[in-house]
Amino acid sequence: MKNTQHEPCYALPGGGTGQSPAARARFIDALYRDHRAELCVFLQKICAPGQLEPEDLVQAVFVRIAKFERIDSIQNPRAYLFKIAMNLAMTSLKSRTRRIRFLAKLENDAEMAMAETNSHSINETRDRFERLEHGISLLSQKQRELIIRSRIRGETYSEISDDTGWSAADISRTLNNALTILDGAVSEP
Repeated sequence: MKNTQHEPCYALPGGGTGQSPAARARFIDALYRDHRAELCVFLQKICAPGQLEPEDLVQAVFVRIAKFERIDSIQNPRAYLFKIAMNLAMTSLKSRTRRIRFLAKLENDAEMAMAETNSHSINETRDRFERLEHGISLLSQKQRELIIRSRIRGETYSEISDDTGWSAADISRTLNNALTILDGAVSEP
């Protein structure tokens, strides 16, 4: 069955050999007017919504046509436009797919690094806590009480001395010994 649809004629003046800038511009303008809408519909069908903008791709098609040096040698301009549109769409989709894969890999790598860091930090904190528990078990009752009162409750030596009857010098010496024991326990590998 023969196609009865009228194919526009895009002839350049001078038998196609004399490509003046004005003739090229008219040729491209005629192609644009005749095929822009059809190209947009075609590109909307092959591009998922939100992926590529058909209008942008159509503009890229005509930029490509405008750069074509031997515009007068195009035998079937409509087919050529659709071929360029398909190639640009596929290139854009492949590029977008590569970007998505790359970004997904970066996100996955970052998540793994965070999990590894968190896991490492958790393990390190757990080990440090266990060493601290061991250090506390090495303290005398008086040393534990001074750590709690001075370092946890924030009581001054004077307040502790008034409550317990211990001298400030004894409190200082006992507390320093306790802190040395805890520091040694926590610092051990």
